[in-house]
Amino acid sequence: VVSELEADGPSEEAPVHYRRVEEGEHQKINSHSYTNRCPKERWSKAETELFYSALSQFGLDFTMIGYMFPNRQPRQIKNKYKAENSRNGKRVDAALRTRTSDGQHYRDIISTLDLADNDEDQA
Repeated sequence: VVSELEADGPSEEAPVHYRRVEEGEHQKINSHSYTNRCPKERWSKAETELFYSALSQFGLDFTMIGYMFPNRQPRQIKNKYKAENSRNGKRVDAALRTRTSDGQHYRDIISTLDLADNDEDQA
């Protein structure tokens, strides 16, 4: 059961919001109940290939890589890097060593994103 209460704060301050949570018979609340956890979603093969392309283009700049995956949270991208580095360390190293500087790579990435977006719209 969750109930909310709004009370006046100290003079000239915004109202203070309180939240009261009562545990039910079968519901347990602990320190992890209100954390912002990342949902676990599997990465498709196309997304993994796009991740490696982004890794070779942007290096370890996860912010830039994140722009290529608007449906993913930054923590998910970092976890993907950690997982791929432990599973396929040689491929990650190769992607980081072969950074490209031509505009064709960007066009390829944009076309891949457009195809993925069209597939989602049809589904």
